[in-house]
Amino acid sequence: MYEISFILREENIAPVRSVFSKRGVEFPDGVELRKVRLAYPINKNEYGFFGDFEFTTSPEELEKVFADLKLEEGIFRYMVTKTSEKKSRNKEPRKTAESTVNPSKKSEDSKSRPEPVLTNEELEKKIEEILQ
Repeated sequence: MYEISFILREENIAPVRSVFSKRGVEFPDGVELRKVRLAYPINKNEYGFFGDFEFTTSPEELEKVFADLKLEEGIFRYMVTKTSEKKSRNKEPRKTAESTVNPSKKSEDSKSRPEPVLTNEELEKKIEEILQ
């Protein structure tokens, strides 16, 4: 299973769809495009349309898809990554550090916290007490 992310010149998914359908790779319906500002101009264009989707194909066909994508003028950039089927099926939200901390550890952490910062006057008083 692979995932492709791409940036197009126009808000038209047809160049990508034609490449994938030509190679017999199933193209999902409902691929959404978002207009994005590019970090640097590509062919004098400051904006592009970003989209992505997952697909399945053989490594041999993937090489042919790469060759076809390079020839399409409407595609500025693309990136294909290999994904595991397990990750793509189980898209669970990531747990934050706070949600994974054990409640009993929270109380221990609060006990070991340093004292609040002292003002200069309070600090001088404490130093005098220690020196006496």
